[in-house]
Amino acid sequence: MFWPGRKRAEAEAHQRRRIDQLDSGAEETFFEERRTIFAYPPPKSDTKMRINGTLQVLLGAASIALAVWS
Repeated sequence: MFWPGRKRAEAEAHQRRRIDQLDSGAEETFFEERRTIFAYPPPKSDTKMRINGTLQVLLGAASIALAVWS
């Protein structure tokens, strides 16, 4: 919810760093790690994360309001 651009950049950097390690001969930590890295890349945009965060805040506020006034 907070700073999704930073979280996306960290995920991309981690992915690049791990691919470099695998290319230089490091062992995979789990079965088909390389395939998994390429199959599930970090999101290209943080829009979904921002929308999700906003909806969670609105849902939380609505839940609190319903609990207080019911």
